[in-house]
Amino acid sequence: MSLKKKISPEELANMINPPNNMSLSKIGAMYNVSRQRVHQVLQEYKKLKPELFKKPEYPSKEELEDLLDKNISINAIARRFNITPNKVSKLIKKYNLKKVYIKDKLTKEKLYFHFVVERKTDREIARMYNCSRNTVMKLRYMNSIKKDMRKS
Repeated sequence: MSLKKKISPEELANMINPPNNMSLSKIGAMYNVSRQRVHQVLQEYKKLKPELFKKPEYPSKEELEDLLDKNISINAIARRFNITPNKVSKLIKKYNLKKVYIKDKLTKEKLYFHFVVERKTDREIARMYNCSRNTVMKLRYMNSIKKDMRKS
């Protein structure tokens, strides 16, 4: 039996559109056909009923820039917009954005100020910069900021 007889345009749209976002390979495995055949049927169905198939909403340049500034990971951004991490990376390149790394944001001076002057813990600093406590510890180690500096 052909794939078109097994699956209607509505069923295929339901599998491919969010929140399901099934891959063509997975759908092909379910119906014992190749990914390529699923792709062919999908293209035919898109021509017949284009209103059924939603295009994923990609983040705008401003949204993406804001999330990167908040040090949100590429994987977290991908989950938020229901797209792949690879697509997020492509959008970053397309918009000419740069991922700002925590080591560039949390400079030696800022780290010294938070840790020694304000006497904040690694965990509190990590929350401020949306990173892990271990990242803060490593940055302190790299910048030679030790716990005994707090005593003075």
